[in-house]
Amino acid sequence: MSRSAGNRSRSSVNPHPSRIAPADVIWRLLALALPLYFVWEMLQMPFFTGMPPDWVVSTLLCAIATLVDGVIIVGLYALGGGCIAAGSGSRRRHGGGTPRSSWPRLW
Repeated sequence: MSRSAGNRSRSSVNPHPSRIAPADVIWRLLALALPLYFVWEMLQMPFFTGMPPDWVVSTLLCAIATLVDGVIIVGLYALGGGCIAAGSGSRRRHGGGTPRSSWPRLW
């Protein structure tokens, strides 16, 4: 055993190695979704009226729209996770055993 592995604090060790931390899932979700949203915004850009003619400003506006889409995605993910957590609590009260989340894992 190496010296650094022996000095790890208990908080850094994941007690459930098969589960991914929610923050990791959100970062992975954003890493997957934001590039796709940016491409989608750029493809729509020529069809918007009132876009500035300067491509730098137009690209910046598309990047801002992409970040707003990312906030919406994180909010929807949190809302869905909250709904699933609320549903799993009802199974526990009625003796359904240990609730398992059906929330999909990314990677």
